[in-house]
Amino acid sequence: MSKSDIAKDITKIVVEATPKPLWIVLGDILFGILLAVAFLRMTDAIITTTEAPYLKLAGTVVYGLPAWLGCMLVLLAGLGIALLLTLVAIKAFDERYDDALTPLRKSLVGPWSLTATTSDGAPAWHGNANFVIDELKKLRIELTIPQSEAYEELPVNVVDISLNPRTEPVTITYFCSMRFVKRHRANERDEGTEIREFFVRMERKQIKNVEKLNGSWHELTNPAAGSISFERLVG
Repeated sequence: MSKSDIAKDITKIVVEATPKPLWIVLGDILFGILLAVAFLRMTDAIITTTEAPYLKLAGTVVYGLPAWLGCMLVLLAGLGIALLLTLVAIKAFDERYDDALTPLRKSLVGPWSLTATTSDGAPAWHGNANFVIDELKKLRIELTIPQSEAYEELPVNVVDISLNPRTEPVTITYFCSMRFVKRHRANERDEGTEIREFFVRMERKQIKNVEKLNGSWHELTNPAAGSISFERLVG
């Protein structure tokens, strides 16, 4: 392996191990320094030389201030401009992925409790749900069904979600496949898991400050159905 390959590998490891926000900060600092040096050079406050460090102050005064103070102010101004440009770019990037459904998604973000009952009113399951907007600006529901006598605790990420603002009230539907792990196997042939698929349809009746979602669920793997309710958790 050549030295260049080793250098590339080291660079790749460093880049992948460094958090993105840190790269943004380092880039801002570098860009701010370059802006400050370019401005000082254009205004002849510093001059270039043929010897390292190749730059030096043209005098002891910069813009009517002591040289160190004048250079420091220019540097701070350069860093401020770099930071401002970064914030504008980040805001433009975020808004680029917004669409007509963004306000609806944001109105649902947060922790919820959920309760499901069968068609005859018997308890089916209960748990917690957290509505989040992921890195793709799409809605995701993080469900947690607590441990029961029959099954272990079940975490589920729901990503197959459809929002329909054209209906009145607005409907929210999702599909999920749940892999229930049995706490007690009936016999040696029992695989210990049970996969169940559900289709859920909910209605959002409030326009703002949504506190409750009501709807119905249908199990696709078994002929079962019932009602479901989500209530926002406070705090």
